[in-house]
Amino acid sequence: MRSTPFSQFWNSIYSGSLPLMYLLREEKRQQWVRFYALPEGKRYPSNVAEQQEVLERFNSIAAAIFNENEPLWLVSDTDTEKSATSKTLSFLRMGFKSSGIKTYFDNDGDKCKSRFLYKLDHWKSGAFDELFSLILHGKISGILFVNQKAQLFYVYDGGMDVILPDSLQLNHLKERFEQWRSPLLSGL
Repeated sequence: MRSTPFSQFWNSIYSGSLPLMYLLREEKRQQWVRFYALPEGKRYPSNVAEQQEVLERFNSIAAAIFNENEPLWLVSDTDTEKSATSKTLSFLRMGFKSSGIKTYFDNDGDKCKSRFLYKLDHWKSGAFDELFSLILHGKISGILFVNQKAQLFYVYDGGMDVILPDSLQLNHLKERFEQWRSPLLSGL
């Protein structure tokens, strides 16, 4: 990533790591937890009531992490293939900026390229429902929210991943929303 306000912020809290939750959850396994968007891990809502439940879950978890009106960065990565152009354009229309293309190796040693898109905003419960709905319907990829305390909240089309540096806060979040967690030992 080229030097941008976001990359400078990111490097100050997660130097050496990319803002990719699938990599971060491996690096920060002890600080990570996953929550399902729907009961029993159902990935996509099939009616309005289920969509409302997903939005309520997204907002509830985020509100337990972030303070109202707290500044935070929103980050997404898009593939560099032509097929991802429409998703990239969707983000740019929403005021996201590009920090350029980054080549990296994933956990399997495969060479990857991603375009990172970022935006500075403020947390407000319900304010991101339209964005969350776009994610639910596959119009855009997942979004990573990160604040000055290095607390990460990642929303994707099947749930939420959270990384919290404070183990007490993480344990409290796990207990409070236990019924939304995976029953699998891996937590996935």
